[in-house]
Amino acid sequence: MTTENTPEKTRQMSMTVLDDGVIRAEFGPGLDPLSIDPSKLPEDILPQAVAEGIRSFLRARGSKLSGDTRTPAALRAVVAEGIDDLLAGKWFTPRAASTSTADITADAEAAHVYRKTRFAETNPGEEYTGTLAADAAAYKALDEDKQKKLKAVPRFQVALATVKAARMAAKAAKLEKKVAATETEDSDF
Repeated sequence: MTTENTPEKTRQMSMTVLDDGVIRAEFGPGLDPLSIDPSKLPEDILPQAVAEGIRSFLRARGSKLSGDTRTPAALRAVVAEGIDDLLAGKWFTPRAASTSTADITADAEAAHVYRKTRFAETNPGEEYTGTLAADAAAYKALDEDKQKKLKAVPRFQVALATVKAARMAAKAAKLEKKVAATETEDSDF
């Protein structure tokens, strides 16, 4: 929700590579998009344009590394993997597993809760050793049909409802702190 004092945030620019290879830049409402067809570049600058694209591709490989995982050796490993992919004809940047739980969807977190509760029921007295990150990655690796099938399982539905309720409770607690810190409330309601 925006107020008179807070302007609504809008994306300032987005770049898209279209199916025909044309690169389209969009800048928001009221501004015409721009596009460039890389095949129309003069031959004398094509090597620099390709080099810049490859540099950007390789740099993106390391952009998800952070904290203790962002080391020279780790950066070298992801760049080496990127070079190998390029030489093999693969042009994509896989999403790196995040170390932040904020990046894990409710469905993926529910998959973790589902596995924990199912394990506890079938293995009384044993401790579940799976991690949220590993279970979230396993869930994300499922194809759409398998995710849909899992979402139809009642135990998973309970796990998802539990995760959503916990997230909403955390959000409510955060908002309560914000309300407590606000000296005045500007509302016409």
